[in-house]
Amino acid sequence: MTAREVVKKAFEHLGYTDRLGKPDANTFAPQNKMALTACNTVMNEIQRKEGREYTTLNTLDDTIDLSERSVKEVMVFGVAMYLAIIDNDESQQSVFAGLYTQKLGLVPKQQKTVTLKYKPTE
Repeated sequence: MTAREVVKKAFEHLGYTDRLGKPDANTFAPQNKMALTACNTVMNEIQRKEGREYTTLNTLDDTIDLSERSVKEVMVFGVAMYLAIIDNDESQQSVFAGLYTQKLGLVPKQQKTVTLKYKPTE
């Protein structure tokens, strides 16, 4: 999934659409301008939880390197939260902050392998 697709879903969840239900980037230009920053911010947080190396998106057309579940079920709500903050929409920000925080629990955690060495006592 690309960052543009995530932003499109976030715009739809926020109701930032035209009369045909398509994301309205012209009316919501400040949010659209900050969309890449919002994607990188949320992606960074999820990357840490997944134990991935931090990477950044250079354009909205870049593919997001996270688990599919994290992108579809978590990242969209985080991006929506940041876009609502940019719009100074406290009610939307509050709703999406709650959803994002709840959904962060779905992020697959980094699996660590621990090797224990046993030394028998004499």
